[in-house]
Amino acid sequence: MELSLSRRYASALVLCAASLLSGCSGCRLNTGDEVQNVSYGQQLIDLKSAHEKGRLTDKEYEKTRKSIMEKMNK
Repeated sequence: MELSLSRRYASALVLCAASLLSGCSGCRLNTGDEVQNVSYGQQLIDLKSAHEKGRLTDKEYEKTRKSIMEKMNK
């Protein structure tokens, strides 16, 4: 059975709203003009964890850590 145009539109609207609402509870990182919802402390914890797991070199770790610390002091 084929759905009418208005029913398809309503279904698409419900799916779109559900997907938007499901993303509201997550944290967003600073990707330009967006608001930063992750604390600097949490960023440092995550950075240290990634470094300890070998996902970052010492140089990458220090560079990123310094960048976060500079942002904290502004």
